[in-house]
Amino acid sequence: MKVALVTGSARRLGRAIVERLAREGHAVWVHFRTSEDEAVEVQEAIRAAGGTASRVQGDLATEAGVQDIVAAVQDASGRLDVLVNNVGRYDIADPMTYERGAFEDTLATNLLGPFELIRAAAPLFPEAGGSIVNIGYSGLNALAASADNLAYVVSKTGLLVVTRTFAEVLGPRGIRVNMVSPGQLENSVDLPADFAARVPLGRAGRLDDVCDAVSWLASDGASYVTGQDIEVAGGYMMGLDDDRA
Repeated sequence: MKVALVTGSARRLGRAIVERLAREGHAVWVHFRTSEDEAVEVQEAIRAAGGTASRVQGDLATEAGVQDIVAAVQDASGRLDVLVNNVGRYDIADPMTYERGAFEDTLATNLLGPFELIRAAAPLFPEAGGSIVNIGYSGLNALAASADNLAYVVSKTGLLVVTRTFAEVLGPRGIRVNMVSPGQLENSVDLPADFAARVPLGRAGRLDDVCDAVSWLASDGASYVTGQDIEVAGGYMMGLDDDRA
């Protein structure tokens, strides 16, 4: 049975992804930092549905937290086939007043955490390789300015470079590294009232839309796909220079 770890999977998109992978036959690890009650709920729900689930606590913003996560997976499962770096701290703030400490915390969680986790977890992947999927955001490749969530944008832009770098470094081992970048989702904290006018496909994204992309990248069907950023956004942010931006 293949083993999958999804960071930040006690809630929201992370929960949807870990439950999808469990339904598809993976033995999953539900990761949390502080949301233990919710992580237990997810774990029990997966087990009740006939799946295999464990849970692990760890702060991705610290090296010790990353090492604790990897050690738990290694001790209990002995391997890892799929890693989904889903955790993403998201602050809306004026860049002129945004505190340095908060900026650093965002970079530590969203960028340094996945960077360290990929390096620490890579030895757990079998000789047959596996799949690493990092979660970004729609419009990432445009390198657009952001007056509202600068630290988040910087961290996810860096994560795209990390994605492509490890795709090259880990490719010879058969480990594929890709990114999935959602647009406006139905549960987004900043879903605009007029999203139908901003999204060519006319609706907000569903969690299942993102899970479909992650599931495919984790499967053998994507065995020759690496270093890619797949936008799941309904066309959102394609026209950065028009009135949908």
